Amino acid sequence: MVPHEQCLIRRCAPLEGADNVKQGHFDRYQHNKVFIKRDASGNAQRVIFGSMNFSVRGLYVQANNVVVVDDANTATMFAKAFDVAFADDVKAPLFRQNPISQGYMTVSATNTPALPKFSLALSPHTNWSVSLGPMADHIRNAKSSVLFAVMAPTGGGPVLASLRTIAAEPTVFSYGTVESLAVQSPDGAMGDITGFAALTKNVPAPFQKEFSGGLGMHIHDKFVVVDFNVDNPTVFTGSSNLASGGETQNGDSLTMIEDEAVAMMYAIEAIATFDHYHFRKAMQRATKAQPLTLWYPGKPNAPVPWWKEYYDATRIQMRDRCLFAKVPLPPGVATTKTVDWKAVDAEAASAKRTTVKKATTSRIVTKKAVAKKATTKKATAKRAITKTRQRASAKTAAKKHRGRQ
Repeated sequence: MVPHEQCLIRRCAPLEGADNVKQGHFDRYQHNKVFIKRDASGNAQRVIFGSMNFSVRGLYVQANNVVVVDDANTATMFAKAFDVAFADDVKAPLFRQNPISQGYMTVSATNTPALPKFSLALSPHTNWSVSLGPMADHIRNAKSSVLFAVMAPTGGGPVLASLRTIAAEPTVFSYGTVESLAVQSPDGAMGDITGFAALTKNVPAPFQKEFSGGLGMHIHDKFVVVDFNVDNPTVFTGSSNLASGGETQNGDSLTMIEDEAVAMMYAIEAIATFDHYHFRKAMQRATKAQPLTLWYPGKPNAPVPWWKEYYDATRIQMRDRCLFAKVPLPPGVATTKTVDWKAVDAEAASAKRTTVKKATTSRIVTKKAVAKKATTKKATAKRAITKTRQRASAKTAAKKHRGRQ
């Protein structure tokens, strides 16, 4: 827990009463970002949830999203999860046994004037498949596109493995932005890692420099949009990092929204975020002698117009143009590639085992380093004590010598 959260707890406890403020972390993290409004009788009325930490950085620095639902039924689901966790001091075992964590709960079975069609899963679960399984199925069966913004695609489970594969070898049109991996290049491959440091030099005029948001994550979103412009457009979003470990150990929310208008909103956000970091990648090549500038007819050293790539069958820009213009791809341009999903899952599982092995080795090495440091510190202290005693003995001897003189 970070210092400002500890400070908040210390301040709230005397005001609200020690019995009304509890600190816990399930099996790993209490990772929810939820506010529930209740009436004077304790009945839940509305709820706000999503990927955003309620902090200055979460609001003004990071890429985040929040969902506000003015619906008592939805708020009651979150309220029940809160009550179960609160009653058991935010521990995982009893929460996993409660019906609230058994899988997606239907909030709205159809699209209505009041609510879109959507379901809600609240973790920690006994088995991650109850929440991530349906999500992975949607990604793997996508007909048109998969757009996403996730914090880190390196965890275990089928969802992140599917996103990694689609980003590297698009089975359908795919754009995505992540914090800890390379940004996807416009040719569909994974490009160089793009830095998130504030732009302070070689910035295109009339701008001078970018404000620094400080250290920490920048892409904090956790959403995936599947088939936003065809039948059954679906959005998955919430506080979950979409990894199997988090779904069984953390307190999190993950919602499945099947609605065209909502899917369109998230698709626009995914593209805007991708374009923003694609620009940052282009800025890595800018120098004072050759700054980044807009293309214009006859521009020196830039004979190819920017729009040419959108008519090149080897570039993903052509798929981009056809997708958003709602025109068919030209004959001979493959839109679907065969992916061996079993091999993808096996590779992800192998990578997870390797990560665990490395982590274990790292802990052993760290323990040895700590032990060595402690031994060195002890030896240094012993030498210091010896020197102190030697100096004291020398002073005593000197005094005796002066006395005899």
